[in-house]
Amino acid sequence: MSDIIPMRGLPLVDHHIHEQARPLSESALWSLNERFFQQAGPEAWKRVPDYITTNPWNARIQADLVFGFLQDLAAEGKLDGDRPVTVIELASGTGRFAWHLHRMLAERLRDSRLADTQVRLVLTDLVDSNLQVARNHEHFAAAFDAGNVTAVAWDMKSDAPPVPIDGPLVLLANYLLDGVPQGAWVVADGLHELLMGIATPEGVDPDDPLLLDHISVHWDVRPAAHAPLHQPLLAYYTDHVEGAFTVPVTGLDLLERVRGWSPDSMVVVADKGVHHLQDVARQALPRIAHHGSISMSVNLHAMAWWQTHLGGHALSSWHEGQGLDTMVLVNGVDPICTRRAYRRWEDLDAATWSTMRRMLPHQGPFTPRQALALLRFTGHEPLTLGLVADSLVTAIEEGAVAPTSVAAALERVSEATYVTGHQDVDFDLGRLWAALGSHHRAVRHFSRSTTTSPGHASAWARLAACHHQLGEPDQARKAVLRALTLDPAHEGALAIRVRLDA
Repeated sequence: MSDIIPMRGLPLVDHHIHEQARPLSESALWSLNERFFQQAGPEAWKRVPDYITTNPWNARIQADLVFGFLQDLAAEGKLDGDRPVTVIELASGTGRFAWHLHRMLAERLRDSRLADTQVRLVLTDLVDSNLQVARNHEHFAAAFDAGNVTAVAWDMKSDAPPVPIDGPLVLLANYLLDGVPQGAWVVADGLHELLMGIATPEGVDPDDPLLLDHISVHWDVRPAAHAPLHQPLLAYYTDHVEGAFTVPVTGLDLLERVRGWSPDSMVVVADKGVHHLQDVARQALPRIAHHGSISMSVNLHAMAWWQTHLGGHALSSWHEGQGLDTMVLVNGVDPICTRRAYRRWEDLDAATWSTMRRMLPHQGPFTPRQALALLRFTGHEPLTLGLVADSLVTAIEEGAVAPTSVAAALERVSEATYVTGHQDVDFDLGRLWAALGSHHRAVRHFSRSTTTSPGHASAWARLAACHHQLGEPDQARKAVLRALTLDPAHEGALAIRVRLDA
């Protein structure tokens, strides 16, 4: 077995043993991961990758899946006007994905025969300070006030749901299962359980919030227990796999609990992982990715196998996603419409969209038609606006684009923008509204930009220019003073000061 476990038994030299080898599912690795998120709060998302799942494209896909499930429920007479459908997002973070899902699902319901269906959206997270961002966000204010959206601090390992369930249930798990307990086994002359030990370099503070950046792991094995949990699945893998593989034990347990909470339910899992049997065993140990927190590829094949073992339906793609796979697990109904929605997006899923999205910075400058098409294609998400803003400003100044087309696109960008305190989308919005001659709107966005990025001299200079255009010299002088304090040689600010002094 040495070819499978090359680091067996001992940690690296000059490392302190943080934890002796024990089953991966019981490792302190997972509690350290929780500790990182609890200590970091909303600041975690400056390091932890999340955009591939929180963007409007992924929300569009999952809104279609939820709507398809509602259609299936309606077709089988399982929508009751007195009992709401509960949609729970696990690990919501600061609510960016939930906001996109909320508005897109509302659009689909409004334009359908299901317009009167009661749907309540529940954001959950282990860290309440993350949810507080959503509770206080201007986009969500009306929905929270109306009771259509709520946010509950909740541990997904709890036996009880975050809110009482009295009707159909949808659970959405985006980039979640890769960071919660998994088990690991190896098939070599029978089934063995993989054990993992944790070590840290000498001198590293065990209470360091970024401890996970410093850990190394070592592995060992032991014969599998006589009657381990998830025995049917492990027996199947023993017969069909050679080498090491993981099992998302937290995810499998969640599937069972969901069936107890509601017999008519759907779980959507979007995570990095594999869902084909031939890819489950790669003759290698689990690989841990470090990004402040840690994550590990998810065996989605096991999720599908366990779901069908429990008597439900599992929808998975014919191809592997690059960094993100979406799987749909349905109970209680024949998922005809859900399957149709899934197949509609199968070839242009969130992973494919993300790959194409990363190609865009290498394609500019853009014609006005290209710029507006890219905004529509990406759901008017703000990062795309940053790529095409220069091209659109030039087109506006040259009269090469209809101002009404740009204004309509900017309205959609504002709707799709969910700022949580460390993005500066407003600077580009301000530039474009100013180019269109809408200086009142530009002032609003530049003011927000100076709040988000108070050291951005150009934002202060452009704010001053807009106040000057609006005949507000006092505000203009205050803004230009801030710009020149930050950058005494800023050409735009100097030019505005000359005009103010004229």
